[in-house]
This record gives sequence, structure tokens and C-alpha cells, in this order.
Amino acid sequence: LMVGLNLAWVVPSARNKLVESKRQMVREETRTAWSILDHYHRMEAEGQVSREEAQELAKEALRSLRYGPENKDYFFIIDFRPVVIMHPFKPEMEGSDVSDYKDPKGNPLFKRMVEVCQREGEGFADYFWQYKDDASRIVEKTSYVKAFQPWGWIVGTGIYTEDVAETVNPWRNTIAVVFGLLALSGLLGAYFFTRMISRNLEALKRTAARIYEEAIHGDLLFRGDPSQVGEEFREVVKEMNSIIELFTRYIESRPAPTFTVDREGRVRYVNSAGLKFLGASLEQVKGRPCREVFHHGACGTPDCVGDRCLASGTPVAGEFILKK
Repeated sequence: LMVGLNLAWVVPSARNKLVESKRQMVREETRTAWSILDHYHRMEAEGQVSREEAQELAKEALRSLRYGPENKDYFFIIDFRPVVIMHPFKPEMEGSDVSDYKDPKGNPLFKRMVEVCQREGEGFADYFWQYKDDASRIVEKTSYVKAFQPWGWIVGTGIYTEDVAETVNPWRNTIAVVFGLLALSGLLGAYFFTRMISRNLEALKRTAARIYEEAIHGDLLFRGDPSQVGEEFREVVKEMNSIIELFTRYIESRPAPTFTVDREGRVRYVNSAGLKFLGASLEQVKGRPCREVFHHGACGTPDCVGDRCLASGTPVAGEFILKK
């Protein structure tokens, strides 16, 4: 999303601002060139030079005038017919009627410049032109033109869209690479984080299942190992252990022999009172069938409260005599 946002909005926005900045620049450059024409016109008006001399001086002054990073941006002059008065990179066009001249895209660019100046006195005109002094390279260009009414001239200069693209494209590519790497890092981080959480969840499920299985089969001595799960889940294991511990303490606190058996009737836990009564340790009786540990007359008969409890799934009470 971040890469898409930058390529779809931030970069075009920056490009548009850069284009607008360059458009303002060529407008000011054109006005500067216009002031040079005005300078020589004043010399003419003051009688220092003739019109022909003033115009020739003005043309040569603008012919050699350059600006821009590579010092290749230039000015041109046409009139309202339109005829090319001066073009530093296409001197062969000077004196030519260009009213029917069209760019490679079919735009009558010089007539468009005349129309802009007739309508507003100055303004922008878009067309296609050779790239600076490279006649083999035709690119999009925007020129700012301004009428110089005393001589019936139009002076102008332009910017190449290529220049803007060459400025923006490396920045766009850098943004794409940087945010692409950030996105990739984020995805990899999310992947490994998810894998870690998934592994920790699986470890928690295994530990919780083991605690559950041992508990429902009556083994009250088993405790889950919190270190086997992720740190964020250790409290869950500790809480499960505490529940089993609470039940174990309750059974231990009973003064009467109390024990648990699993669904197969095997002894899983006996409290201290029961072990004292049996005269045995828990290790000696754990896992043995209860009828081998607690001998009474109901063993193996329908009167066995354990069998009845397991069969019905409800609490069952009964009385019988245990023999030591």
C-alpha cells in the first residue's frame, strides 16, 4: 500500500510541482529576454542606433544567451505572420514562413504561439521539438512566449518534459526500491512473527492438551512446563497448573482416604490419608487396577460405585468395607 501510494500519488504530485516550478522559471526567463529586446528598442527610440541595427543587436544578444544546468536552454524569436526571426539551433529556419509548420505530432506550434500572444499577450504553448541540440531526438516541450509589440516580435523559451522525467524518475525509482525493501522486510517480519506465534500456539496446545488428558484421567501430579511455550503464553500454562494444584490440595486436605482412577479403573492418585491406610507409596499403587489396591466386596459387581459413576456420568454414592 505504501509503495502504491507513493507511485500513484506522491511521485506524480511531486512531478506536477516540479513541472509548475519549471513553468514559472521559463516565464521569468522569457520576461528577462523581453527586457533585452526592450533595451535595444529604447536605444532605437533615443536615436543611438537604427531599427535594423537595434534588431540585429537584440537577435545576436539572445542568440548567444543560455541558461539551465547544462547551459543548453535557449531563446527564439518569431513574428506574428509567423516567420522565424532567430533560432540558435535551427538557423536554417530563420526568415522562413512557418505558418504551416507542424511538429511530429501534427501540432501547428508556431501558429499556436501567435494565437496565445494575440489573445493574451503572453502565455504557454505545448508541442514537440528536438531535444536541445540533438536533432535526432524529438520530445514534448512547453514554451512560454511573450509579444514584443513595438517590433511585432514574439520571444520565447521552453522546458522539456524529459528534463522533469530525468529528475523525477531516479527519485521515483529510489522510493520504489526503498519502500519495496521496507515492504519486503515487513512481510518477512510478519511471516516470521506469525511462524513464531504459530509455533508458540502449537506448543501451548500440546502442553494444554497434556495437562487436560492427565487431569481427566485422574493424574493430579502432572504439571505443564511453562518453559516449553512462548513467553506470552507461559501465564496460561501456570494458570492451568494452579487449577490442578488447587484440586490436588483439596484432596490432600481430606482426612479420609481419597483417590482417583481413570476410565479403565486404574489408580492415578491417592492422598496422604489413603497411602497411610494402605501402607504404600504412590509409586507402588499408581497405574494398578483399583480392585488390586482397595479390596472390597463390590469389586467386579454391579455394586461398584466406580463402574456405576463412569457408566452414568453422574455422581454415585455407596457403602462397602475395605480390607487392608
